[in-house]
Amino acid sequence: MGSVRFEEGYGFAVMRFVASGDPAGEARELRKAARSLILQPFDPSLSRGSLHVQLLLGQTVRAMRTGQLLARKAEVDFLMRLALTDQIQKAISLAGAKPHGEAMLLLYGKVEDLAHDEGVLAEMGFRRAEGWGTGPERESFALAERAALLGIGKGVTGPSVA
Repeated sequence: MGSVRFEEGYGFAVMRFVASGDPAGEARELRKAARSLILQPFDPSLSRGSLHVQLLLGQTVRAMRTGQLLARKAEVDFLMRLALTDQIQKAISLAGAKPHGEAMLLLYGKVEDLAHDEGVLAEMGFRRAEGWGTGPERESFALAERAALLGIGKGVTGPSVA
């Protein structure tokens, strides 16, 4: 099975939760308490699983480090890749967490910051996502490849995969 190599000392986590009536406002509040570099709620119905999210996150992190994000914020870049669109509003509408619906929360940052954030979120009722997603691994690679093409005009490429 493939996995994305992040910079030494960095990692990611995905947590399950039920979104409030205002997922965008909820995300703003969560970001105030979090230490993670990226914190983004998303609709799990668009994800094929952990590998798919890792691949898209890897593309976003690489674009962030090289100044080639598809949007001003890494969180929006991730949603655009997940929704397979270069339109910000469409990405938010398609891939963002839905009010009162099941949602996933993506966290990316330093390992020690992730541990802190996971603890705080667990106290708030968030649970680590395990055994989730639909579709075979090859589908995750195909979708990640399509997402990488969104950045072609900006010279964005994908992460290294082991």
